[in-house]
Amino acid sequence: MDANNTPAFVLVDDDADDRFFMREAVERSGSTYRVEEFATGAEFLAYLQQELDEKGGEKVLWLVILDLNLPDMDGKAILKAMQQRPIWSQVPVIVLSGQEGSSQAADLKALGANDYLVKPSSMDELVHHIQTTFAPWLEQPVRLSLENEQATS
Repeated sequence: MDANNTPAFVLVDDDADDRFFMREAVERSGSTYRVEEFATGAEFLAYLQQELDEKGGEKVLWLVILDLNLPDMDGKAILKAMQQRPIWSQVPVIVLSGQEGSSQAADLKALGANDYLVKPSSMDELVHHIQTTFAPWLEQPVRLSLENEQATS
């Protein structure tokens, strides 16, 4: 994928049904956004390294939709890994979880998540979230900055 051209939802979720649900909702929303999918945190972090490192000054139109519970690492570990690399920390992340919890939302935001949502229970609800909550993040490209990256590498 070319990181700076087409807007994309970068979906990190181990549940194949949830990934299908998201792809279907994106299509039903009428958007032209791509959905890039990863079933594990390790796959996603390797992808970040491949796609974002050395892209300082470029714009990306990504929104990471991160499942909180993955088989190899949880969403908190992924957020921590993203915060350790300044160039990665600039990419917006919305965490989805099957459980409600305002204290959990605050903890995740402190770790770098931009938002926290309970996984929608219906296709209509997910389409609504895509149009109202997710899409605005893809209308504002992030210009990646390598500033301070060398200090942490």
